[in-house]
Order: sequence, then structure tokens, then C-alpha cells
Amino acid sequence: MNIIEYLIKIIKSNFQSIFKIVSISVLIAFVYSYFLAEKTYMSESKLFVSGESSSVSELKSLAMQYGVSLPQSKLQMDLSSPALFTKLTKTKTVLIDLNNQKFSLTSGDQTSLKDHLNKNNSELNDTELLMKLSSKISISLDKTSGIITLITIMNDRLLAQQSNKKLIELVNTRFTEIKRSQTIHKRKFVESRIKELGQELKDSEIEIKEFKELNRSFSSSPQLTLELNTLIRANRVIETVYLMLKEQLEAMKLQEVEDEKPLVIIDPPNYPHLKYAPITSQNMIYTFILSTFFSIYYFAVIRNSISKQNN
Repeated sequence: MNIIEYLIKIIKSNFQSIFKIVSISVLIAFVYSYFLAEKTYMSESKLFVSGESSSVSELKSLAMQYGVSLPQSKLQMDLSSPALFTKLTKTKTVLIDLNNQKFSLTSGDQTSLKDHLNKNNSELNDTELLMKLSSKISISLDKTSGIITLITIMNDRLLAQQSNKKLIELVNTRFTEIKRSQTIHKRKFVESRIKELGQELKDSEIEIKEFKELNRSFSSSPQLTLELNTLIRANRVIETVYLMLKEQLEAMKLQEVEDEKPLVIIDPPNYPHLKYAPITSQNMIYTFILSTFFSIYYFAVIRNSISKQNN
């Protein structure tokens, strides 16, 4: 008798017992999943990072006409990258801010996210709470399209939607703070240099004017002509740098406006009508398979071994 024939014989002889074990196991899985287990709900949003506008590009092109391109460091390029936003979402600063926010629940009650997460286990410290909150947030980036998918999973429908929405606002705010801190020092320096160069340009123009008034017949003197050309050349250098900095300052002002709220919401956070977990049908299928195999193994191996030992 081969193994298959032996298993068929065991199933036929113990069909009622196997059927009872499987039925009871599936029923327990159904009751637990549908009535007892904590239900979670998923809210999803899709975002896109707005890029540099054509107006800024035009100003950069204009500055390049003077032979100088506007500086763009690796850090500045990274600040426009969608990958930065995926990292900001899980930073400690953003998670702490989100944890302290107050939200309305589906029941109508209001509570902070920190208190809600700590409701069933008051012994969790701040670090454990942040880890628990981080596990309920998922963010992914499609590198081909640049679309960011943000998912929050909570045990309350309205809380899942509101926490997703608030997280977008916090990341936007955090980005603005980082961007502003990077540009404010540079902008002050550019403004001070423009002021200095403006005075230098004015002094240079006055010097050329006085030179021409004192040397009205400079065209007949090669030495005077050379001195005038030197003054004019120095004036042009100052003027070129001055205009370049003026254009760069305007570009920075426009960029500050564009970077104020760079996340464009393609799909706003949805209100989850259906639960995300547990999936009752899936749990019942897994329970059916496992209980079937276990009951067959019990009657074919364990019970048979016990009977042989008794005999």
C-alpha cells in the first residue's frame, strides 16, 4: 500500500472527525476575524512634487548671457527631488508632530494620535510610540513617473483619512522650513553684495565722467585713451556682476514662492469604507487548509503511533 492509498483510507475512516475539526476551526476563525479581531482601515493618497517653473529657467538663461551660470549645488538639486519627501515622512520631527495632533474619530470623539495609539498599552515610551506610528505609515515612489503613494493604516476610518491628510501638510511645512533655512543666508549675502556693487558701479561711472571732463581731448592721446578703456572695462565687469546678482535674486524670490507648498495632491486621502484587515475570507481559507492538513496528520501519524505504543 503506497502513501496515497494509505491517506485515502485514513480520511475515509476518520471523515466525520476530520470534518468536525475543520468545521470548528473555520468557525472559530470566522468569529475571531469578523467579531473579535481589531479592524484596520487604509487611506491612500497620490502626490507629485512640483518642479521648477519656466520663469525661473528663463531668468537663469538670461544670467548666462553674461557668461555666468547660476550656481546649483547638489544639495539644492536634492531639495527638489521626490526622494526627499519619502524620507521626510518617516523623520522623527514629522512623526512627533503627527503624534501630538488631535483628530476626530468616527464615533465623534476627539483625541491626540499619541493617546489613541497608547490607549491599549499605557506603558509604551515615546520611542516605542514613534516606532508604532511609523509601522502604520507606508510611502513609495514610482521613479518613472515621480508619483508618490502615501498610505496610512489605522483602526478608525476617519482617523486613517485625517492622519494621511495631516501628514501631507506636515511634510510640506517641514520641506519649506528646510528650503528656507538653506536660502535665507544666501539671499542676505546676495542682497548685501548688490548694495555694495551698486555703490561701486556708481563710483565707477562718476570716475569715468570726471575723467572725460578733465581730459576732453583724450582721443588724441593714446595714453589717455588706454586709461579710459581701463576704466570702462572695470565698469563693465562691475555692471555684469551686478546684473547677474540682480537676476539671481529675482530667481531666488520666485523659487521661494514655488517651494512654499511643493507637494501637488493628485488623489486626496480617501475615506476607507471597507476594512483593510483582517480579511475574513482569507483567514477562513488558510484555517481550512491548515486544519485539514493537521487533522489528517494527526490521524495518520500521531494517533497511529499512540495506538502502536499501547498495543
